[in-house]
Amino acid sequence: MKFTDLIKNKKPSYYVVYFLILLHFIGGMITNLSILITSIWVFYYIVFVRRWDIYLIFLLILPTICFSVENDLGIGESLSIFDNFNNVWLLGPLALSSNFTMALAIPIRLLIDFGKTKFKFLTIIIFINIFLAICGLLFSLLSGESNPSGLTVGFRITLSLGTVLLSKSIIDKKTFIEGLDKIILVSFILLILDVLNNHWFFVVFGFVPYFVYRIKPKFLALLPLFISFNILYNLSNTITIIATLLISFIFYLFINIGDKMRNFITSRHIISLIIIIPIIITIFTLSLNQTGDYDLTTFDGFVKFKLLGDRKPIWDATWDNIRTSSFFVKPAGSSLDVYFDFTQKWVDWTAGSHNIFLEIGRQVGLFSMISLTTILLIMLNKAGRYLNSKNDMILFFCFLSVFLIFGLTGQSLIYDGVGSLFWLLVGQFYHVSSENMDSDSYKPNSLQKEIVTEKNSPEIL
Repeated sequence: MKFTDLIKNKKPSYYVVYFLILLHFIGGMITNLSILITSIWVFYYIVFVRRWDIYLIFLLILPTICFSVENDLGIGESLSIFDNFNNVWLLGPLALSSNFTMALAIPIRLLIDFGKTKFKFLTIIIFINIFLAICGLLFSLLSGESNPSGLTVGFRITLSLGTVLLSKSIIDKKTFIEGLDKIILVSFILLILDVLNNHWFFVVFGFVPYFVYRIKPKFLALLPLFISFNILYNLSNTITIIATLLISFIFYLFINIGDKMRNFITSRHIISLIIIIPIIITIFTLSLNQTGDYDLTTFDGFVKFKLLGDRKPIWDATWDNIRTSSFFVKPAGSSLDVYFDFTQKWVDWTAGSHNIFLEIGRQVGLFSMISLTTILLIMLNKAGRYLNSKNDMILFFCFLSVFLIFGLTGQSLIYDGVGSLFWLLVGQFYHVSSENMDSDSYKPNSLQKEIVTEKNSPEIL
């Protein structure tokens, strides 16, 4: 990838969306109009356009996944450009955004492509979960329930996760890689400018090894490393970023260390084992007791605090909420009573569960937690079967690094916006990688001498 790639392609649609993104910072009706146009555009694009440009989809939802009104991350707080910024138009009870309309478009596209999908049974499971989420939403509305985070979270989760099952909508692998290169490039540019202040921020750090591998000239590969260290130095809450960077570069090292290690790490059994690690950690953490004794002056003590003192109380309360609710239909918008032992206080917790598996269960119920988690694991596993080049391997393990860490510490990977785009990329990566292979006959040998054929991989620009 090169920085000049962003201006080589003179598609008029790109420049129109660039202009619409800028209008989000003007304020007033001009901003609301830009929100309306991008929302309608992404809905139409997902539903009716046969062959997608994933970079265009990214641009249409960029204001909602990359920029934040509340700026919880503490990035770019001194910049005046955010004074009038908005990415949601409140129309009574409806919060209109490109995130939401993209999520609404997903089940419609699934219905349109149902006849040609490879995953008919899994698609039916998605629709069952959408129906259950609607039932829970109606139950809460009729009961007069309310929640500061809204009542539609579970409904939007079930819509968003359907992206991973969408049929192949990218022409070929080369087109997919070109679009992804632009997405990563723009993400790092926003990171350099110190304006990437929404939850796509965490996803980007998982793709630093991919950026390092793809960028040309190579000295530019130092940029994301410098940015990473600068951000880590200035942010107080960095454990998710550190872990994502560390895991992604460990995978990157394994892929480049030699043929045997590369073939070992990319074998089906190892990938299947790695994928379930977050679930194992979740179950193990739930079985532990809080200690209340945390030494925040050491790295080990800080990690222990984040897992047992910070995350575990929320996970415990979430699991209690899940197991005491109906297996199939769960009322939307439930809050949690969380006891934090380090402060010895109970808190009425209305924010997320900081764990994608538990958050699904909390918002939609135990059946949905089991079924939707299974779908995600299946699709990740399938995406890891067709790693035909070093580029494929690095890209897949970047996806996997984000899933392992951000999926365990946050919940945006299952929400509309960040979650929709992430699982769309995973699903389309599987399709463009497997399209020329018979899934039954293709059984790569984990001990084979060399499975990397760079001549068949996308060109490193």
